[in-house]
Formats: sequence, structure tokens, C-alpha cells
Amino acid sequence: MKIDASVLRIANFRKLWAGQVASLAATNVLTFAFILAVYEQSKSNAAVAILVGMQSIPPILFSSVAGVIADSYDRRKVLLFAHLTRAASVVIAIVFAQWTIGVLVAAFAMHTLSQLFTPATSAAIPQVVPKEKLFAANSFFTLTTYALFLVGYGAAAPLVDAFGGRMTYAIGLGLYLLAALATSRLPHLADHLAKLTGVRLAISHQLRLVWVRFVEGVRYVRKDSMIAVLMLQVSILIAVEKSFASLMPSFALDFLGFRVRDITLVFIVPTAVGTLLGVALANRLKRTIPKHRLVNFGITLDALALMLAVAIVPLTRWLPDVIPFFTPDGVRLALVILLASASGFADPFILVSAQTVLQERTPNEEQGRVFGLQNTVQNLFAFIPVVAIGALSGIVAVPAVITGLGVIVGLTAIAGAVYYHRHQLLADLAPRS
Repeated sequence: MKIDASVLRIANFRKLWAGQVASLAATNVLTFAFILAVYEQSKSNAAVAILVGMQSIPPILFSSVAGVIADSYDRRKVLLFAHLTRAASVVIAIVFAQWTIGVLVAAFAMHTLSQLFTPATSAAIPQVVPKEKLFAANSFFTLTTYALFLVGYGAAAPLVDAFGGRMTYAIGLGLYLLAALATSRLPHLADHLAKLTGVRLAISHQLRLVWVRFVEGVRYVRKDSMIAVLMLQVSILIAVEKSFASLMPSFALDFLGFRVRDITLVFIVPTAVGTLLGVALANRLKRTIPKHRLVNFGITLDALALMLAVAIVPLTRWLPDVIPFFTPDGVRLALVILLASASGFADPFILVSAQTVLQERTPNEEQGRVFGLQNTVQNLFAFIPVVAIGALSGIVAVPAVITGLGVIVGLTAIAGAVYYHRHQLLADLAPRS
């Protein structure tokens, strides 16, 4: 992605961007720090599953409402409110750092309030940059989002290991306050309000339309079975990945025997590197290979990575006997890095290809409803299996659950392949206008 750095010469863009950097860094560090802390305190996959599941509830309940609020108030004030109230939620985590329920409450509050951040920030960009710089500004924000996911999740484990949970939360608190400081230096972002009358009435009216728009999105998707199948495949994949995230502490620390500080090196970084490679290759191949085939390739690779993950321990014991210069620790490390990279590599083939197909096959005037429906469905799908895993915790061993997740992803790939084979002409049709 080529970035036009000249956009940084715009003072108000720099302030908005600084707020994004500090805010996303805080959210990503705290999200993974909460997961590690809850597992360390409870030694329970069920508690981690509850935490991960709670991250899916706010987008379901509040994402549409947050968009309405961002359109109905001064966006500078909305962003300030989001930063400062999330900082307050982190104070709860600091005070109740040794109490799992307190951490869960803080995490839920943080993710709920974070729903205000994305629509308010996205809508603020055109208010601080000229039209000809919009593409550069959006590219900058997109690149920052991906980079800060890696930085935030990558830094969380070393910070928790070095300073403990409470100090890591304090770092997150400081980052939110920095985001608020940067945002406070912006001018009022309220030009859009001049076109509104009866703002509060508008909110009430638009909130009533949320359900109507959702139903209209369902009706449109039902007309195009390929969109429905892609949406279902992506939703299942995301659900499985969130389920695996709830098991990661137990899988990494107890089953594989790594330390907290190792998680960044052996899981987060290889996944991120694999994702970057996957993005580059998927964007090249989507011009020559049907996108539905790229989706199924990615899902199949993800399924293999999950099912092979449970074979790491047996292979660690077996390979050194077969190949003398292999050590158990070396085999374990190499296999985990390889499978994490493969999983990261697979995701862009699924997500980039599916997103492109949805954009191509959906008329512009319907895209907001369809993508809104997709977001809701993905989070609903993610919530259900994560809760189920929490219920199964202590009854079914972690390797068995991960194998089951791999089987689910594999069956999703098979079902998709059967569907696309039966509807080959439909899959290869030119995009809808």
C-alpha cells in the first residue's frame, strides 16, 4: 500500500491521527492483557471464553447506535467522550486487578465505549482533510490500524510479564489520556449538524430505522445465495478464531509449555507476518483465480493448521528420535511458528476475497445494509461457540476442542466447495451493477 505522507502536513489530521494511534494502542494492549490476566487468575478456559464472548456483544448491540450518535453530535466531543470514559473503565481494572469479575466488567465497558470510536473517527476524516487528500488519509488510518494490532497484541505479553497486570493497565490508561489530549486540540467537528434539525428527534427516528435496515439487509442477502454462503463461511471462520483465542492461554502455557513472554514471539509475530504475506499474494491472485476458490483455499489451510496444532506435542517427542539433530524444543518452536504463520497467511485469502465479492455483487445503495448485516452476523456467530467452549471447559480437553474447531472449519470448506461446484456459472458471473 503506497502512502501519501504529505497528508501529515495537515495539522488537524495529525491531531486526529495521534488520537487514533494512542487509542488503538491502548485498546489492543488492554484486550490481550485482560485475556492473559483472567487466565492467570482463574486458570479457567471458561472465564477467558466469557471475556472473549463479551467482546462480541457490544458490536451486536451498539454499533448501529454508535453510528447514529456520531452523526448527531459534534464528533470531537464524541471522540473525547469515548477516550475519557474508556480511561475510566481502565481505572476499574486497575482498582479490581486481582478480581476476575472486576476485569470482566472493565473489559465489557471498554469494548462497549469503543463502538463510538470507529464511526466518529471515520466521519471526522473528511472534516479535517480536503477532498483530494481523502484517499491518502484513509490509507494512513488503515495502515495504522493493522500496525497497531500487531504492536498492541505483541507488546501485551511482554508488558504483563515484566510489570504485571496492574502496571500494564496503567499504561493503557495513559494512552487513552494521550488520545484525549490530542483530540482536545482539534477544532469542533460539527459542520454536519447545520443540516440537521431536531437532533434528538433525528436520533430517535434513526434508531427506529436500525431494525428496518437490518431486515432489509437480510432480504437482500436472501436473493443472492452466493453472498449468503460467503457471509456464512466468513462468520464461521471468525467464530472459530475467536474460540481459539479463548483457548490460547491454556494451549500455549499449559499444553505446549511456553511462558507468557514467549506468546508474542511464537504466536503473534508469525501470525502477523503470515497475514502480510497473504495480503500481498491474495491481492495479486484475485485477478487471475476465481475469488470463491481463494476463499476455499484459505479456509482449507486454516482447517489444516488447527488440526495439526494438536499434533505438535506428539511430533515434538517423535521427530528428535527420527532426526538426531532435532531437539524437542526446536521442533516445538518451529512447528508453532509454522502453523501460526500458515493461519495468518490463510486469512487474507478468505477476508479480502469475500469482501471484494460482496462489494462487486452488491449495488452501492445496498452495501451499507449488507455490511452492517455481516458485522452483526459475524459477532452473533462468534458469541455462540465461545460461550459453548466456556461451558465445555473442564469437561473436554483443550486439544479435543481445537480438533473439533478444525473439523468445523474443514466441513465449512467442503460445503463451500460443493456449493461453488454446483453453482459454477453463478460463481464466475460478472459482478452485478
